[in-house]
Amino acid sequence: MTARPDHALQWLSALAARHGFAAQWSFIDRCGACHGAGWPVLDEALDGADFVLTVADPPWFEELGRCGRRLFVDGDPMFTQVALATGKGSRADAPRHYDTLFTYAARIGRDDCLVPSAGRAGLPTRPVVATAGWDTTGASWPGPGPTSGSPSTRTSRHAPAGSATGARAFSLRTVADRHDVGQDCTTWTVAVSEELPLAPPPK
Repeated sequence: MTARPDHALQWLSALAARHGFAAQWSFIDRCGACHGAGWPVLDEALDGADFVLTVADPPWFEELGRCGRRLFVDGDPMFTQVALATGKGSRADAPRHYDTLFTYAARIGRDDCLVPSAGRAGLPTRPVVATAGWDTTGASWPGPGPTSGSPSTRTSRHAPAGSATGARAFSLRTVADRHDVGQDCTTWTVAVSEELPLAPPPK
């Protein structure tokens, strides 16, 4: 990680423009500055949001509390539960701010599962790999595909997209349906907390 997010901002700005939400993204850096749309736009979005959905990495800043309904998808079970149970680590506090927890650890709470619940009952869910946009013609990275820092991503980042890599993607509608929210949503505000690709920004 770095205190200078210049490359990340350049990459995210180009990505947002390419997908039609150029003025609707926010990036909060380590100094608390809100890049992209800026704090007023983000605050307004949070005030009007049906819910906040945080996926995999649990960031927390006080402004997220402006939305009364918060859901966290725990993409790293065991690490999260141990942090909650011991009060140590970057995951020790943030999940406590979310009233609903989803987890990949579908067996938490069962007799044969060694992962502690840490006092939180998570709804089991699964990561979804969205392959429809992957280029499988042999084009090399960059392309639609991994944005996570998993070992498979690091070791295969020059392989043809979709052949040996994985991506973190989720069906937002599935999560919304399970929690009975977002049925009439026409706009989603997405906050991303992921390691960005080690590639030049898209043209």
